[in-house]
Amino acid sequence: SFGSDQNSLRTNWSWFSRCRTTTSPRGITLIDGLSMRSIGPRSRVSQTRSEIPASFAGRRVFFKTLKFEGCADLYIDGVKAAELGKDFNFHAHLEADVTAFVKPGTRQDFRIAVLHSKWAALDPSELDKPSPDWRKSKCLTGNLSAFSELELEARPATAIGLVRVKTSYRDKTIAVEAEHPAGCTVRNSVFFRDEKLLSFGTEAKWENPPLWGPTDFPLLRLVTELVDADGKVVDEKCTRFGFREIWGDGMSLMWNGHPVRGDARPFLSTWSFQFDIWCKRQHNVDIIVDARRRGVKFLRHIGNSSELIDFCDELGLPISLGSMIPAGPSPEKSANRPLWEIKEANDREMVATHFNHPSIMTWYLSNEYHAQDTDCHFRPVASAVRKVLA
Repeated sequence: SFGSDQNSLRTNWSWFSRCRTTTSPRGITLIDGLSMRSIGPRSRVSQTRSEIPASFAGRRVFFKTLKFEGCADLYIDGVKAAELGKDFNFHAHLEADVTAFVKPGTRQDFRIAVLHSKWAALDPSELDKPSPDWRKSKCLTGNLSAFSELELEARPATAIGLVRVKTSYRDKTIAVEAEHPAGCTVRNSVFFRDEKLLSFGTEAKWENPPLWGPTDFPLLRLVTELVDADGKVVDEKCTRFGFREIWGDGMSLMWNGHPVRGDARPFLSTWSFQFDIWCKRQHNVDIIVDARRRGVKFLRHIGNSSELIDFCDELGLPISLGSMIPAGPSPEKSANRPLWEIKEANDREMVATHFNHPSIMTWYLSNEYHAQDTDCHFRPVASAVRKVLA
């Protein structure tokens, strides 16, 4: 079979360690019998067990997360399978090949030692105190922990990579950029529900597509097929998107040819603890629906899972999506070139990962960094913006 399969690891994590550390005769730091790179008072170890689908057999398997701040060691059945992240930095869209460690058709133990992450900075003595709600959720993800959206993904040996859908209301066109192996070609079809609307290679004219916004919000399904040199389909990937174009026209904001306006007051910023701790889809949807009822026209998306962006796609709520780093300026931070290189790589990953969400109308690349009034802070932010646009 072809196509990628996912197995979510988002919930049912539990703190299994009280952060007892010892040092072996060889000088390796141990925590509950697991050796790891470095241990400090901020280290946390979490555990879950998951059934590995039998369909993963014969495929490459990757451990993935869309967000991680810090560094961590991943263990599968007690064996170190991957080192994730480095130093005290924010990382976007991390993945590690764990094919050699997974056993399809069995139930396996996953343990993550989060090292030096401020979101995991609970002192061991805190474990004897009543647990706040966010820990009762048994969720390792969210702004109050280190990770966002953990999953295993199985891919065929020959696979389609990232797919980017570009739609233009003004030009009446649709174009698809799909990463694929040399020697293969791609072909695309667009569906609305079960009806095929269009088939094309990489670009096509489309005079009357179902428009996403500003009044109705139909979501379309792109099916991209990877065809080898013998004409055989070797992979298939589905991408959800909406046909829309938003652009500036003087002081007006145009959305599929209609001028739209968002008042300053009804602008909502959401933090992930409002959403991720509950791990309940309906609760999250209710918050967005209530925000719309109260007059919110635009949403700022701060560190939440991509599930929230899915809600906004479905409900037609435009959002600004961005990275939290760097936040809080200082001359030393602005001069730290390695930090900005990591930040720029994360920005590119963020845009590439979430590009096809029609609700994302703009991106922001820093948070409260005073770039508007201080030259030394403006220069690195402006440079990062230019590199994303390049």
